[in-house]
Amino acid sequence: LKRRVDIVQGTSFVTTTNPIRRTCYDKNRNRHEVHTHIADTMLLAPPNGKKLESLGELLGIAKIDLPDGYEKDQMLRMLQEQPDAFERYALRDAEITARYIERIQKECRDVGLARRYRPITVGGLAVKIFQQRLRTYNRSYDDIMGVERIRVPSGPRRTVRSRQYVSELANRHEDLAVRCYHGGRNECFLFGPFNDQVFTDYDLKGAYSTALTAIIEPDFDNLKETTDLNDFHLHEMGFALAKWKFPEDTKFPCLFVKDDNGHGLIYVLEGEGYVTSPEIDLAKRMNAEIEIISGVVVPAKKDGVRPVFDFSRWVNEQRKRFNKSDYPFENAYYKLIGNNIYGKIAQGLKDKSRVFDSRTGSSQQLERSAISDAYAAAYVTGLVRATTSEILSLLPEKPVPFALQY
Repeated sequence: LKRRVDIVQGTSFVTTTNPIRRTCYDKNRNRHEVHTHIADTMLLAPPNGKKLESLGELLGIAKIDLPDGYEKDQMLRMLQEQPDAFERYALRDAEITARYIERIQKECRDVGLARRYRPITVGGLAVKIFQQRLRTYNRSYDDIMGVERIRVPSGPRRTVRSRQYVSELANRHEDLAVRCYHGGRNECFLFGPFNDQVFTDYDLKGAYSTALTAIIEPDFDNLKETTDLNDFHLHEMGFALAKWKFPEDTKFPCLFVKDDNGHGLIYVLEGEGYVTSPEIDLAKRMNAEIEIISGVVVPAKKDGVRPVFDFSRWVNEQRKRFNKSDYPFENAYYKLIGNNIYGKIAQGLKDKSRVFDSRTGSSQQLERSAISDAYAAAYVTGLVRATTSEILSLLPEKPVPFALQY
């Protein structure tokens, strides 16, 4: 069976394309073709809903507790000693799983997706809704971001679908954008127990879903290859290999080098690395000496659309309409949809992103999604890192008893 199913997100077996087909016979020896689709509710559950109990709460269906004296690793004993209780317990678990999938499919129909559509993962579902909403404006994400779909050879007499930029300039410099794509700024400046100190954990609410709205339809025909520092601005997509040196008294520099052992980003006073225009813009304002070794800037089209803006606004409207206390399922559903678009835009950009393929029994490069885009992903992560860095750069030397506002 492993050649007929796919492993998704590491451990979940699902049918992503064709169902598993079997021929079965009833008691009268009549032949029946049975088609089975395998789904996994874990792939469609919110981060805090990985337990059946949590999914049951969203649905308003209480999970049945085990009788006194039994643990989850003693189900065989429970079956033997209390078969009626075992049956109630097992059926309720199955009911929660089935009804959760049923509700997800109902929500898909309610937002206008095809009646027979079966979501596999939250990310795939988010992309489907995102693309569907863009079609209401007679646009597609590929069209807006200057991408075309082609077929490329993949072995003898076989081709696969691929995406590339229409502009050859965009294709030529995509690798630079990929190199400028990094994770978030995630640091801890205080270790161990402490007393009589102010401890503040800054969090940007909805950081990536908000930053995605800053993406404007790119004008790749006017992409500019440049080493001029003044060409890199906060509001434009820009990517560069740069060298820098901050003043010695800079407490929190905003540029970084990558740790050789894969432990993330290390923010340094002096160094060389691949950075984005929002970070370069901030470094200039922090009086850093910067040299652009190689860089490109992608201007936005005049009157260009913001492909994610309407989608993010729609998600927020739905979450307000279905408040968490009265509509827990709907609120969690739309939150999931909104939070997963960024992940799909960044999917498969790095070569080290590999997954196990159950069909071949080998590790494969993670495929890009239908909306993967190196320029958009790198710019968004750079914008979020720069925002966090600017907050840090403006902190006072000593803690103050009031909140900083921006």
